[in-house]
Amino acid sequence: MMKTETVVLFICFGVAACTAPDLAAEESFMLEVRAKRDHSEDENGHDFGNEEAATKNYGYGGAYAGNGHHRHHGVGYSIGSGLVSIAQGAADQANTAIQNQHVAGGQAAFQAKNNLAQNAAAAAATAQAALAGKQVIVSNLEQQHRDTQGQVEAEALQLTQAQRAAVATQQSAQHAQAQVRSLTAALNAAQTNADQAARAAQEAASEAASQSNMLAAAKQRLNLISDQLGDARADLEATQNAALRAAQAAQTAQANAAKHAVGLHGGFEEGGFRGGFHHY
Repeated sequence: MMKTETVVLFICFGVAACTAPDLAAEESFMLEVRAKRDHSEDENGHDFGNEEAATKNYGYGGAYAGNGHHRHHGVGYSIGSGLVSIAQGAADQANTAIQNQHVAGGQAAFQAKNNLAQNAAAAAATAQAALAGKQVIVSNLEQQHRDTQGQVEAEALQLTQAQRAAVATQQSAQHAQAQVRSLTAALNAAQTNADQAARAAQEAASEAASQSNMLAAAKQRLNLISDQLGDARADLEATQNAALRAAQAAQTAQANAAKHAVGLHGGFEEGGFRGGFHHY
């Protein structure tokens, strides 16, 4: 934009510098032509041209009524739009200079037509300068259009990539949520199993404690029975010994009794009570 505005300003200054001297010279010449024309009409009574018509149709700086050219209307605002007006004004000035050459054909010499030709050349140069400036503006705008179009395409590509990345990220998030739900269900099941195992372990611990108490009671009873058994065995042994001794004593007594009985019968038969009683 800064470059374009600089070009426009440069062209405007150039146009003003080129046309200002020529406009002053042409205005002076037109005054001279009109004075000569008025003098000729007074002397010869001829109606050379019509000032009103010349002013209307051939006025310098205005559009020539019969040349088919009009000022540009209906152009919307654009960068360097003033150059269009400058170029059109220069074209109108060139056409006006040509018409003024025809007006001055019978009155002025080569210098007048030469001045008008210079004015036409200056107007053409102005139009060319305006054209060059407009071409620069259009070229810059075309370059900006290409650059902007490239940026739009790049942004569109980035948008497409971002949308694809967003879809992929959304799918990943959904997959992760599904995994979270699955892991949550597994965790809940594991927690349930852990609770059941804890209850089973508690019940097993209670059962083990009960069994331990029962084992301790059984051991205590075993010890008691073992003591009773030991005592009973000792008593049994003592009883057996006593019974054995009693049996032996009984046998001894029976044997003694038998011997005594034999001795007693034998003494009565042989000699009565000979020998008396024997004590054992």
